[in-house]
Amino acid sequence: MLGAPVLKRSRGPQVKPTKVLTSVRLDADILAFFKSQGSGYQARINDALRVEVN
Repeated sequence: MLGAPVLKRSRGPQVKPTKVLTSVRLDADILAFFKSQGSGYQARINDALRVEVN
């Protein structure tokens, strides 16, 4: 053997999943705008969409 096996650890299932993994196609300038504001751009996009829905 070359060494000890590497164990991959994960978070495990969430007790109450609140998000759904999906794919959304956005215009490049819209994505650039949200990304230019720093990390957390996906949450900001989610918040902007929530404002439109409500």
